[in-house]
Amino acid sequence: MRNNGSPEPVFETDDQSTCFLTVLPSLIDISNGASNGVDDLKFKDLVHLTEFSNGASNGAHKSALEILTDDVHDRVVEMLSVLFEYMSRQELFESMNLTNQSKNRAKYLDPLIKCGWVEQEFPNNTTHPNQRYRITEAGLRLLNILEK
Repeated sequence: MRNNGSPEPVFETDDQSTCFLTVLPSLIDISNGASNGVDDLKFKDLVHLTEFSNGASNGAHKSALEILTDDVHDRVVEMLSVLFEYMSRQELFESMNLTNQSKNRAKYLDPLIKCGWVEQEFPNNTTHPNQRYRITEAGLRLLNILEK
């Protein structure tokens, strides 16, 4: 890591030391001398944020929100926050005061599916008449980042 110019790795364990998490930060902008190389992590773009939410769960609230607002939409937190149980698109959009139109699906729901933060109940049949959606593990990690 040192030879690469990357921040030092971070090692975390649970209370019983039965499992551990190793975070190997890449050459992403770390600001103000972060104490552990992760708390002040800033994401460069949506790709890095997606990769991070698929593998780790530490800080970076401000840069995550900026990227999501710029590259996805400004209602990501709202959408993820209601999808803890499977919901139809109609139910989801009603909870967000949106109309159930394909333009809203394309703008608000499809990007979260593409990033792996929302899953479909019937992924092999996207037009299934009973299709429903819920947050994924990666979506939960992202929501944790965003709600700090």
